[in-house]
Amino acid sequence: MEWSIKKIGHIRSKNEPKIETMKKTLLFIAFLFSCYFLQAQTISITRGSTYKLENKILVHEWVNGIKCDTAKKMIICANNKIKISRILNDGTALIKAKTAYYHPGECDSIPNKFATYCVDENILGNNVILPKVTPAVGILTVPFRYDFKTSKIFAGGQLGGYLGAQTRIKSNPLGKDIYGFIGVTGGYSRIPLNNINASDPENTDEVGALGYGGLAGITIGNFQAVFVLATDKYNLDDQKQSRSWISFGLGYAFIKPPSE
Repeated sequence: MEWSIKKIGHIRSKNEPKIETMKKTLLFIAFLFSCYFLQAQTISITRGSTYKLENKILVHEWVNGIKCDTAKKMIICANNKIKISRILNDGTALIKAKTAYYHPGECDSIPNKFATYCVDENILGNNVILPKVTPAVGILTVPFRYDFKTSKIFAGGQLGGYLGAQTRIKSNPLGKDIYGFIGVTGGYSRIPLNNINASDPENTDEVGALGYGGLAGITIGNFQAVFVLATDKYNLDDQKQSRSWISFGLGYAFIKPPSE
């Protein structure tokens, strides 16, 4: 193994930069996978959660060992709150009524708060009122950045992930609803040395950087258009350095916002 002396008293393997790059790449991949599974769990109805019914639904009394749609039927009226006790492998949701409202002449049935009912998970998901603020997770790309330290625009795009919250700010019955979005982001990029005031302006080598910061913008369907304010951390000449920048970015959500 070859060795090089970077500083007096510090011996560094030439393979160390490659190892560090591999570690950063693995951390980035782990971040994206964590974001995906978080989004998948929080957007859909989940076990233990309580929801308010937007519409009345047809359910069946749950009897263990009997197929759900063959059991005794009943209607749970709109505006009742239900709690998800369990979601079976076949997509059947087991629920309990938290309230017992009924509407004479329209929905006369009164749910038993001590009974367990079963209903298809998709039917339930289409008839509950979803939270006003929902999480949003996905990938984000930044094409260029404006550096505050050098007061110039530099190349070296960044690819990363984002995690945030969104709420509907404009409903559009004829198209996609518009959501306001805020969040945090982290990503990895390769920065040309001649863009960070290196001693040799003709040097076309690149340095790897990890960036993190905040973002805000709008969400339409699966896509986000955001402004990003972030900081890059990188090593140059064996010294840790950083710089702050602002830019715009384009994001793609793993799962689009739920519609009412």
